[in-house]
Amino acid sequence: NDLFGAAVAISGGHLLAGAPSHEGFGYLAGAAYAFEMQDGQWTQVQKLPPPVLETYSEFGTSIDIQGDLAAIGWPGAMQGSVRSGLVILYSWTGTEWTLTQTLSDPDGENGDRFGTSICIDGDQLIIGCQLDDFAADNAGSALVYRRIDNTWQFEQRLAPSQGDEFAWAGRDVAIDGNL
Repeated sequence: NDLFGAAVAISGGHLLAGAPSHEGFGYLAGAAYAFEMQDGQWTQVQKLPPPVLETYSEFGTSIDIQGDLAAIGWPGAMQGSVRSGLVILYSWTGTEWTLTQTLSDPDGENGDRFGTSICIDGDQLIIGCQLDDFAADNAGSALVYRRIDNTWQFEQRLAPSQGDEFAWAGRDVAIDGNL
């Protein structure tokens, strides 16, 4: 079971569905499937593999789309020698999704699960980091990125002030308007 549809996002005529347990690229490496609305039907146009083929990386755990921008969470991805997670940004070219930028937690640690959740709103992007230890062991956090001159840049970490262990802040995120 590849958990197809564990994450789904739709924007206009675009639909992306994650399959974080897909094994075609390695054990639990994951994948994302791109569909376009054609003649009133959703048609698969692309299968997106993880940019680097790694086992246990769960590419496609979270997904969001806004217009021709897509973000795909990869919470088990390696960042150097640390499995802290990444988020991969794609742009729609008119015929396919192409990788445009890779985002990471600037203070990522092993097991943080950066990319557990994602939400895009205009020039802001918020990414959940469910097991981040910033406030306490596995308290979690959410990281805010802002698009400046067409590049996404880290802006702020949101973490629970009380620092409860295993709070899992960032497990789900949402953004609407300015922070």
